[in-house]
Amino acid sequence: MTNCIRDNEGTIGYIDAGHGHSENLVEIELKNADGNFLSSKKAAANGGIGAAANVVANKSPDSDFGSVDLLNAAGEFTWPIVAMSYVYVRKDLSYLETPAEQGLLIAFLEALFNPAYINQCTSLFGFTPVPNNIRTDISLAGIAMLEKNTTAAPIFTFENETTPIGGQGAYVISEKRRSYSEYERSTLTKSVGSVQETLLDAGASLQDVVEMVEDLQQELEIAQSQVVDLTSQVNALKGGSSGSGSGESFVEVTSNFGSKEETQLKAALAMSAVSLILIVIGGIIMFSKNSGGGGTQDTAKGSFQNGQMESA
Repeated sequence: MTNCIRDNEGTIGYIDAGHGHSENLVEIELKNADGNFLSSKKAAANGGIGAAANVVANKSPDSDFGSVDLLNAAGEFTWPIVAMSYVYVRKDLSYLETPAEQGLLIAFLEALFNPAYINQCTSLFGFTPVPNNIRTDISLAGIAMLEKNTTAAPIFTFENETTPIGGQGAYVISEKRRSYSEYERSTLTKSVGSVQETLLDAGASLQDVVEMVEDLQQELEIAQSQVVDLTSQVNALKGGSSGSGSGESFVEVTSNFGSKEETQLKAALAMSAVSLILIVIGGIIMFSKNSGGGGTQDTAKGSFQNGQMESA
């Protein structure tokens, strides 16, 4: 979808707003229920995306959400295309085999509404957390309604800052702990980034070489033209031709050249032409070495107008 919108001018497509903005696609404005035209960015800046969730403000956490409709909700800055993520959980957690599993599930659900975690999705994916009243009255209230083995289910905690000794506890979820697979993935991510930078630098260097060769080719053409002109003048002088003005003076000065001087003059002209040709050949060899075995990267085309997006 992203490539289709970017590569075809005038294309209109519906795509997740966060993804579209991260790809630098151009967004068009939509008309909301109040008759106002706005973009998802303008709606988000004025709380218009979260405002759509107010349609569930008076519902109980364990009620039927099948009839909830967040599309084209009322409000000055309300974004007309909004989808809400739901988590359906059995109220009776006795189906889980161990008390530790019950405690872990509750910790997971609480983390979904913990600003320290969920707010990362705002910057990374363009998601919008539910408004505080929905978070308190429905989300957290629904978690509190879960029936668990209160005497045996452990309480999981989160370590965001270093907690000496206690951070190594059995029921502590720490952002500071690392597995080898996670460490390996982070290393690969850095390696890929380094390779991408190298390829970009190589592409820029190759372009410099190409421009240098083009400049040398132009200089060679000029030098060849000058050699032709000088050769014609030498041949004219050798034949004793005469001219007027400065041409007569030149003939008079060069007419005293002997065969040795003429040979040296021709050799000098020939060496000048050869040296320019060698410079160009050297540039071409350098270009061949730098470009040999490599490929050219496809470059993304510029974004086009009318890329339409919906909010997450």
